[in-house]
Amino acid sequence: MTWQFCDALQLLCVECCVVTSEQRLVLAADERKREFHEEKRNEFESYAEEDHDEQSERTRESTEQWREFHYDGMHPPQEYNRHSV
Repeated sequence: MTWQFCDALQLLCVECCVVTSEQRLVLAADERKREFHEEKRNEFESYAEEDHDEQSERTRESTEQWREFHYDGMHPPQEYNRHSV
C-alpha cells in the first residue's frame, strides 16, 4: 500500500463517521417528531372520544326530559310502548 492510498482510506473513514453521526442526529430528530405527533394524536383521540361521550349523554338527558314533559299519562312510557316486529 502506498502512503497516498492509506491517507485517502483514512480520510474516507473519517468522512463516513461524520456522515453517520449526522445521520444519527437526523434520525433522532425524526424519532422525536414522530413521538411528538403520536402523543398529540393520542391526546386528540382521547379528547374526541370524551367529547362524543358527553354529547351522547346530553342528548340522552335531553330526550328523556322531552319525553317526561310531553308524557300525557294516557299511555305507558315510550320504553314500554314499542311495537314488536
